[in-house]
Amino acid sequence: MKKLSFFVFLIAMSMMMYSQTVEKTYRFDNPTITEFRGYQQMSFEDCMLTAEAGCPSLPYHSVSLLLPQGTEAESIEVVLSDFVEIEGSVNLFPYQPSRTTNDTGARELIKNESVYSSRSIYPVENHGVLTTQYKNGFAFAFSSFTPVQYVPATGKVMYAQTVDVRVNVKASKAANDAMLWATPSVKNSVMRLAQNPEMIDSYDVRGREVNIYDLLIITGQQYINDFNEYREYYSSIGLRNNIVSVEDVYSVSTGADNKEMIRNFIIQEYQNNGIMMVVLAGDIDIIPYRGFYCHVTSGGGNQESNNIPADLYYAGLDGTWNDNGNTRWGEPGEDDLLPEIGISRMSFKNSTELQNMIHKSMSYQQNPVLGEFERVILAGEHLYDDPESNGSDYLELLIGERSDNGYTTIGFPEYYEFTRLYEEQGTWSPSALKNAINNGKGYVHHDGHANSGYVAGWYSISNSDFSGANGTDHNYTFFHSQGCDCGAFDEECILEKMVRIQNFAVAVIGNSRYGWFNEGQTEGPGAHLEREMTDAQYNDRIDYLGCTLSESKCATAPWVTAPGQWEEGALRWNFYDIHVLGDGACSPWLGEPFEATVDCQSEVVVGTQTISVTVTNPEGVGQKNFRCILLNGDETLALGYTDENGAVELEIEGGINNVGTMLMKVTGVNAYPQTKEIISVPNNSAFVVYNDYSLTNGAQQLEYANDYAFNLVLKNVGNVNTSNVTATISCDSELVSFSQTSTTIAEIAGNQSVTLENVFPFHVAECIPNNTKVRFNISCTDGTDTWESHFNTFLYAPVISFVNAELITENGFSLNPGENATLRFTFKNEGNAAANNVVLSVFNSHDVITPEQSSWSFDVVEADTEFSADFVFALSEAAMVGSVYQLPFASYVDNGCDLYLVQDNYGLGIGQIMEGFESGNFEAFDWQNDATRPWYVVNQNSYEGQYCANSGSIGNYESSSLTITSEFNQAAEFSFYYKVSSEDSYDFLYFYVDNEMKDRWSGEVGWTMASYSIPAGTHTLKWKYEKDSSMEGGSDCAWIDNVTFPPTTVITDVTEVKETSQMVYPNPANDVLHLELGDVTTDVVIYNSLGQEQMRIDAVSGSVEMNVTALTPGLYFVKIGDKVEKVVVR
Repeated sequence: MKKLSFFVFLIAMSMMMYSQTVEKTYRFDNPTITEFRGYQQMSFEDCMLTAEAGCPSLPYHSVSLLLPQGTEAESIEVVLSDFVEIEGSVNLFPYQPSRTTNDTGARELIKNESVYSSRSIYPVENHGVLTTQYKNGFAFAFSSFTPVQYVPATGKVMYAQTVDVRVNVKASKAANDAMLWATPSVKNSVMRLAQNPEMIDSYDVRGREVNIYDLLIITGQQYINDFNEYREYYSSIGLRNNIVSVEDVYSVSTGADNKEMIRNFIIQEYQNNGIMMVVLAGDIDIIPYRGFYCHVTSGGGNQESNNIPADLYYAGLDGTWNDNGNTRWGEPGEDDLLPEIGISRMSFKNSTELQNMIHKSMSYQQNPVLGEFERVILAGEHLYDDPESNGSDYLELLIGERSDNGYTTIGFPEYYEFTRLYEEQGTWSPSALKNAINNGKGYVHHDGHANSGYVAGWYSISNSDFSGANGTDHNYTFFHSQGCDCGAFDEECILEKMVRIQNFAVAVIGNSRYGWFNEGQTEGPGAHLEREMTDAQYNDRIDYLGCTLSESKCATAPWVTAPGQWEEGALRWNFYDIHVLGDGACSPWLGEPFEATVDCQSEVVVGTQTISVTVTNPEGVGQKNFRCILLNGDETLALGYTDENGAVELEIEGGINNVGTMLMKVTGVNAYPQTKEIISVPNNSAFVVYNDYSLTNGAQQLEYANDYAFNLVLKNVGNVNTSNVTATISCDSELVSFSQTSTTIAEIAGNQSVTLENVFPFHVAECIPNNTKVRFNISCTDGTDTWESHFNTFLYAPVISFVNAELITENGFSLNPGENATLRFTFKNEGNAAANNVVLSVFNSHDVITPEQSSWSFDVVEADTEFSADFVFALSEAAMVGSVYQLPFASYVDNGCDLYLVQDNYGLGIGQIMEGFESGNFEAFDWQNDATRPWYVVNQNSYEGQYCANSGSIGNYESSSLTITSEFNQAAEFSFYYKVSSEDSYDFLYFYVDNEMKDRWSGEVGWTMASYSIPAGTHTLKWKYEKDSSMEGGSDCAWIDNVTFPPTTVITDVTEVKETSQMVYPNPANDVLHLELGDVTTDVVIYNSLGQEQMRIDAVSGSVEMNVTALTPGLYFVKIGDKVEKVVVR
């Protein structure tokens, strides 16, 4: 009978446990009513306007309640009370569905007339659907409610000042204990999401607060070794990591397909080790993607896809994403909206692309270019006409603290320097954006039209496009776009190109399918996620890029199921398709880097159970969310994150049980990683270790080719005196050589220090890499016990780099035979040590160049200092126009060390290559002309000479293009003259370099020169005259003339003589040029490089001789009929 009573008691207790109610009271006051498109909108703080399409927009508040452990939500009750009626009649705006960012078509206002004519209270139900979601094993109830009651037909509005929400829970069907991790970062995320954070204390998290490792990398077997440097760096800053080949995953994991096997392996690593991030290292042929399903009810046309590339599948680890086993993954109710881990994809196809990605991430984090991280680009295009919608409307919400649209975010500090490129303000253009990036910016945010091969006005990108963002002149950066499809990594998308090339982006954030916005408003799916991601960075201070995207999804998740959002589906779609491409483990610099001050004990005794840590910036302000991890070798002893005041108490479970040196690694936003040594010593014994050092003779640092000695401080951190201690020093680098390595200390009292002056003399080698880290090992012994310790420092040396070579000519532009000029070579010592005995030399082997001086010496060039020399020379009349004379040059420290040597070549070009169209056609250069509406050469309206090029005859909606491809052997200026006569502001002459528009002109524009700096490389130059839909203006055309290339340019498509019986020799020619014309009778004309006619013979055939002694030496074009041959005359 007692056993039966006890059994009944257990049943009763179980029923009580799982019939709990989680309650929360919300208060509302001071509504705001604003005019909008002829209607009104009613808003409350922390409420978002939403509804089903065409129904009255109402303010909804999210419900995000943490549930007791082991439970799930069963039902919800929302009780409204303390009503206040709004005076007068209110006509609430009908909610309009989202549209894709590439949908610019007009559409009618959607309005549900049956609802608006109703005299019943709207909405019928005051809350949205109720779902249970799990975040790292913590259960959440999600829903939303409105405090407003509305009678549409009369315009009567009431709102409740008090709303009581009751969520009834039951025992969870799913066992989630294996998913439960309560590491400090997880607990912080859970408490940010929970509207009842106190519930977290009810969870039993014993043994789940310190994870085993942090970062999992999955890649192809052939790429494993490529990650050695990557893994070593992250390990050095306390980010514990593991790498596994996808082939090994397939061999040990289970699943219906490869995708499920990868996900199950990630779940296993998460459950067993508590990983917080995964990097999927490879394109889809290495790491396959799971395609998600979503349907969107949109006023611009419904959208549906069963193949949205969604790596969220590998980050949301609860459930299966396909409970009913159909072909639609990620249907509502089968989803996991709270990702457990951060996720990113390094989408490379080969080792070269992978190395580019790793190099950019490592260089960006370890060698930042200072002075740029508080500069941000906001690039907003025009999105829609009626109502007026611009990308800038959404981008401005990323700045400062904003509470728009029912949620609060804190983004970029308002004092940052913003480059606003907004189309409606006339500051937006693709070239302006590219130029701004090349001038150094910390972050780029873009909102505009896009597709998989196009974004921000760019149809293609290359290294030369972003030559400034090379990690040395200016930082690599990050690019975030709300545009459609630009992150479609299931095909070759343009965002992938940004991270695969050597320059430009460390990582990008973008959509694998549509991006969505709400026209005429400042809320939209893409904007919501971007605001929350920026908040995760600047407010929550989350370090790792992949984790900030996951955090933004967690913060957005409660709204995915809100009324209107649930039915419409656009927020879900954007939730699924936004990704980080690149290294998600990277920590972006969100401000200027600084050295944090880490204050903690340097010595502790065995058995210590807590260590206090405080982290402050140089101004002494405590730093929030800094990660502090205590390691003993590979063993993690404690892990914690600093609070708002920069403090954290690290708890060591069971206390410290080891003797020796432990490492405290501290990382956080905008701070250089720190490593602190903490020595654990036994009770009741001596323990002598290194404490501090200085250099003798006032030296401040160790530099190449110098002799030093230490003033060394040793400390007995034990509490027992010791005597007759021998201290011995060694170094792990051959660059340091000692002449004495040991000394003796008579006595060191417990907890006391002793200073050894002028000990351990040593020499630093003559040839060392700058900034070389070396470790000095100190071994102390009293004959019985031996104590090991060490300290690290750096060896410094010069780094000579070439800055530029500036040609200063008499006419300020080109260099011509018979002139004098100055070639100014500028170098810089970018090292950390002064350079002694520096030599700069120019090696001239050309008889036509006579210099005043070719070599210069500098006794000392201080660190971070430029130095230059002027190579002044006379150019002989015999120099050939069009020729390029190579001048090798070098600068070096004159001590025989190649590390301090830099050398290069300068191509000294003579004269110019100009197309003036004086041949009367396009045959002097092989122009690519428009096949259907070609340009033509005319003998009127020219800028100079007789001829110029005229755009083709076109109609409305047509264009006419002229193109040429050139190889620029070095960066140089390119120019041309243009003239336009067109309908002002509607019909334009465009100029492109490599399909990027550089400029456009419209209206009545007289002859004007345009000049552009062209980087080295092969480039395609295009002129296009284009008309709009109607009307004409002026002559309705454009002209160009005097297209001038620098002499270092090779016109790669200059027409060569085709294989016929005609021959031109010798080449180069001295006196006589021989032409074998065969039986064809033709005209022969010789043009100089400026396109000017120099010699002519009409109607000749057979063997012909032309005396060219009267021609100035240089490059010429011999035109034989319709063919052209390049000839050099000496």
